[in-house]
Parts: sequence; structure tokens; C-alpha cells
Amino acid sequence: MSKQTQPPASGGFFKAAGSETAQDVGNVTARVPGTAPPVTDALAAKWKKHLGSAKIVWSRFSDEELLGSGGQVETLTAMVQERYALSPEEAGRRVRNFLQQYRM
Repeated sequence: MSKQTQPPASGGFFKAAGSETAQDVGNVTARVPGTAPPVTDALAAKWKKHLGSAKIVWSRFSDEELLGSGGQVETLTAMVQERYALSPEEAGRRVRNFLQQYRM
């Protein structure tokens, strides 16, 4: 007689498709569409390091405004679009170019 083994109740090695939990996937945070993702410590540190360069490029912003954006693409794009009266595409292109130049 052979005895069949069952996977552990806690999830074990094999799982049914779609049964992942946040614990299985890692540190997952829900994000509401249209909102900026959370600022990571690494991005915040890089952004602070290049804040002076951002101030030169976008001189119409105060240090506080730029610092408050956290270097987030969506936030910066919206700010640049509004302050410089640019199209969303052009503002996004300029922000992405700046961030790529400084490897952010």
C-alpha cells in the first residue's frame, strides 16, 4: 500500500495558479491608477543629489516644489507641463531626458 502525501497547508512547494498572496510575491503595495508610486529611499537620495541640476533646468520651481516631487516621473511631468505650458508629450520627454541623463 502506498501512502499519498499532501502538500503542507501553509502553501508548500506547489500552489494552484493564481493563489499567490502578498507574502508570497514580496512586499506589494496597492496603487491607485493615476497616482505616483511610492518614493524609494534610493530614488529620494539620488533626487536630492541632483536637485541643484534640476533647479538649473527648471528654474521656475522652488527647491521645495522640486524636492516635494521626489523625482517621480508622473509628478514632475505634470508640474513641468503646467508651469512651462507644454504638451504632456513634450513635458514627459523633457523629464525623461533629465532623469536618464542623471541615471535616475
